[in-house]
Formats: sequence, structure tokens, C-alpha cells
Amino acid sequence: MLFHFWPGRSIDQEPVYNIGVAWPDDARVVRAHDRGRENVRLYRYFAERQPRRVIYLFDEETCTARRLGTSSELAAQAVD
Repeated sequence: MLFHFWPGRSIDQEPVYNIGVAWPDDARVVRAHDRGRENVRLYRYFAERQPRRVIYLFDEETCTARRLGTSSELAAQAVD
């Protein structure tokens, strides 16, 4: 789940954490910051390790999640 930062959010709130597992890849939901064009690195990483992992984008402002695709789909669409 990629979290798109909303500038009006309280700086005391941090939605990106991966507790309860020794390695973030083992979590049912991996939380990461939306890094725009740099997200391709995350897509490729998971495409190699967990190609069927589904990636969502969570918009903090609207509190909505949108399915982007699987890591393999997104990695294949990525342009260098």
C-alpha cells in the first residue's frame, strides 16, 4: 500500500510502518510512501520476489484506496 502524502496531515501521524514481522516483505500489507516516479523501484523489487502482490495507492486527503495492479504488471509497464 503506497501512501500519498497530504500536506495538511498532522506531522504526528505516520501511516508508513511495518510492525509485527521481522522483515517487511513478510507483512500481509506492506506500507510505503508514494514516491512518484521512484515507485518503479518498489514495483521491480516485488516483481522479482512476489509478482502477484497487489499494489494500492492510498490518498490520505480523501481516505480512499485505488488498486494500481500487481507488482509484475506495474513493473512491466514502467518506463526507464
